[in-house]
Amino acid sequence: FGVGFTAAAARAPSPRLQLMQDAARYAAVDDLDAWVRASGGSGLDGVRVALSASGLGLETSRDVKRGDVLIGVPETLALTAEWTLRSAIGEALAAFDPELGDYTFLALGLLHERRMGAESPLAPWVASAVWPDDPDVPLLWDAGAQADLAASTSAPLAERLAGAAADYAWLEENALAADPGLFPRDGFSREAFLGALATAFSRSVIVRKDGFDLPALCPLLDLANHADDAPPGAAPRLYGAKSGGIFGKATAAVVELVATTELAEGAPLEVRYGGATAAELLLDYGFAPRRPEPAVSLAWTIEETDFNFDDKLDVLETAGLADDQPFVLREGEAPPAELLAFLR
Repeated sequence: FGVGFTAAAARAPSPRLQLMQDAARYAAVDDLDAWVRASGGSGLDGVRVALSASGLGLETSRDVKRGDVLIGVPETLALTAEWTLRSAIGEALAAFDPELGDYTFLALGLLHERRMGAESPLAPWVASAVWPDDPDVPLLWDAGAQADLAASTSAPLAERLAGAAADYAWLEENALAADPGLFPRDGFSREAFLGALATAFSRSVIVRKDGFDLPALCPLLDLANHADDAPPGAAPRLYGAKSGGIFGKATAAVVELVATTELAEGAPLEVRYGGATAAELLLDYGFAPRRPEPAVSLAWTIEETDFNFDDKLDVLETAGLADDQPFVLREGEAPPAELLAFLR
C-alpha cells in the first residue's frame, strides 16, 4: 500500500531512499496498468497514480460520482487461496489447514509465482517495481522490537508469530522434505515465507465471493492509501462471472474499486484498511494513526460445553449476533449496545 504514514519502527527507510523507491514504483504503474487492460480489465479508470509529500498513492483524474468504477481487474489476475490450491503446488497442500488461514496460502502462492519467474502468468506484476521490498511490519521486526510491541498493545502479535511458526513447521515436514523439487528451500525458506506472509497481510484487499469475505492480492487495487479520520472514498468488490444467455456474451469475474462518495478531480483516493484498532493496523500494515485512540478489541464466545449452548445460539441468531465476534471498547465511551446484549 501507500507509504504516507507515521513510521512504526526505527528501521524505516531514509527520506531519500523512500523517494527513490516511490519514483521507481511510480514509473512502473503505466506498464502494470497496460498489462491489466490487455488481460481484460479496465485498469485505472478515473484515477491516476500520484506522488506527494505523503508518498505514493492514487488521486482522481476526473470528477467522480458515487458508484463509479475506478479500477477494474479480472479475477484471473487476483492471487487468492483458491489460486494457490489450483496451482502446481496445490495438490501438495490439499491436507494443509494453516493456522493463519488464507494468508498462508497467499504467501505460498506468491513464493510459487516468484519462483516461476517469467513463466508465471503474474510475472508482469510479481516482478514489478510496484512491489516494495521487505514490508515494515511487526512480523519481520527483530525480537526486541516484537517484545516491546507485545507488551504495550492489544495486538495479537504472539498469536501471529506462533501461527507463522506452526504453519512453516508443517510445510517443512510435509512439503519441503517430501518434494524438494516443487518446494526448493532457497525459494521457500523460513525468511522467504515470513516475508511473503508479511506481504499477504499488508497488501491484500478483502473481496466478497459466494457470501464469504476473502483476502486477495490484486494488482493496482493496492495502490490506494489508508483513510485515517476521513471517510474512505472507495471500496473493493467482486463481480462474479455472468452468463450472456443464448445470444449474449459471457463476462469474466472482475474485482473492482468503486467510489463510495463524490470526489472532485485531483482529490486523494483513499480506502479503509482492515483493523478495528490502531494496534491491529500496526500489526498488519506496519503503521499506526497519527493520534491513536485508547481502544482494545476483545472477543467473547459461548463454549460448546455450555448446557444451554443450542438455545443461546438461537437467541443470538434472532438478535443478529454471531456466537464468536470481537467488540471494540474505547476509553471514555460506554460499551457497545451489541456487547451488552451479547453478555446478557
